[in-house]
Parts: sequence; structure tokens; C-alpha cells
Amino acid sequence: MIALGLAMLVVTSEMTIVAVTLPGLGAELGVGHAATAWVLLAYALPMAAIAVPAGRWADGADVRCTFTVSMLGVGVASVLGALAPAFGVLLIARVLQGMAAGLTVAVYMPIVIGSVRQEQRGRAIGYIITIMTVGSMAGVPLGGLVAGTLGWRDVFLMKLPLLLVVLWVGRRRHCWPACSPTGTARG
Repeated sequence: MIALGLAMLVVTSEMTIVAVTLPGLGAELGVGHAATAWVLLAYALPMAAIAVPAGRWADGADVRCTFTVSMLGVGVASVLGALAPAFGVLLIARVLQGMAAGLTVAVYMPIVIGSVRQEQRGRAIGYIITIMTVGSMAGVPLGGLVAGTLGWRDVFLMKLPLLLVVLWVGRRRHCWPACSPTGTARG
């Protein structure tokens, strides 16, 4: 549950964390204020659009493996966003981040159901929803602090240590065994 909570913190904070970077990234990448709004939308729209189909797909897939892949996807897309040489590349990175985050959201409930005793599930879901709310509220001040201190590109990288903790805790607690080439988990 710790790894899942941290993962949901990453996914939900990503919705708002780059909002304060829009003027700086727009100036550096040569796009206007209206265009920079797509940096937020390019994350939120795919995340919302993929939720239902990803949830249905995840019902037949190994949720632990899917969760691991989604966290790796968020990390890789974050690095791509930080290194984006052009605005179009940044938008592609955000779409990929949103899709990976949508996978995370799609499998969090099956992970709770599979790893928490039935009598404790309501409490576990409450914790996750609280963490999701905190993540969405904490994004703007954290993003502003990092962007003001280090620059907008570092806002995309600031979550990488947390993603590593999510993956390490998940592997250490045997939440996510190694995935086989067929997509099922083993271990």
C-alpha cells in the first residue's frame, strides 16, 4: 500500500505540477500562452480517455506487471519531457505520461482488492483517495518551488526519486514480481 500510495501521489500531482512552469517553458520553446495550456491538457485528456479501456484490458492482464510498466512509462516520459528540444516533443511526452498514468489509475483498485483484506479495503481506499487529493493540491507549490529554483525542466525530473522508491518498495515487498515476456507475472 505504501508503494501504491506514493505512485498515486506522483500521478495526481503531475496534473498540476507543471502549471506554474508554463510561462517559462513557453518562452524557452517559443510558444504563446494559449498553446502552453496544451501541456496540461496533453496529460489530462489521455489519462481520462484511457481509464475505462485500460481498466477493461487490465482485468485480463497481470495488474502488478501493468502497474510496474505504468510507473516506468511515467518515468521515461518525464525524462523525455525534461529533455524536449521543441514544444511538439514536450506534448508527445505529456501524452505518453498521461497514458501511463491512466494505466496506473486503472489498476490501483484491483491492487487494493488483491493485497488488502476485505475488512480493511474501505480504509485502504480512503487512504489512497486522500493521497490523490493531496497530490493534486501539492503539485502547484512544489512545481513552483522547483521551477523557481532550478528551472522548468527540473519539474519533470523531480518525481524520479519517488518513482524509484515506488519500484524499489514494490519489488522489496514482492508486490510486483518480474514480468515474463507473455505479460504475466512470475516470482
